[in-house]
Amino acid sequence: MSTSDELKIKVSRLFLQQLFAVISTQGPDGPHSVIVCFITSTGLGELFFVTPRSTRKFSNMIKHPVVSLFVDNRQNSLQDLHGLTGVEVKGRAEVAPDDDRKFVRDLFLKRFPELGDFYDSPDCALMKVRVSRFDLISDFQKTESLEII
Repeated sequence: MSTSDELKIKVSRLFLQQLFAVISTQGPDGPHSVIVCFITSTGLGELFFVTPRSTRKFSNMIKHPVVSLFVDNRQNSLQDLHGLTGVEVKGRAEVAPDDDRKFVRDLFLKRFPELGDFYDSPDCALMKVRVSRFDLISDFQKTESLEII
């Protein structure tokens, strides 16, 4: 079993390697999952992504802010069975305040330079997920958890 510092390092490495996460929100018809581009804070306590305000995920998050994101390193091959690492992130989503939007912009565009117009669109919201827990899955069935306080 890893210490919390070792687990944070594993999660940080995976987040630096992967550009995309699958976010699951709760709506009137049940769960809704889609892919988002994301960045994370240095301390792993927050994740950020941008979404149009007209999307189902945005509407779901406003009504039911508890979300789950999943980030993994799969390559869609059978070797993934033993080398796969994934992280489920649980937290609460909110529209990021203007101060965060300005601060996060440079970090987001450094990682996703082609999304500048999307980020700056008045129709899009910067979402902040306040992380409450990470569950790291590796070696097909090994799970390690970390509560974020």
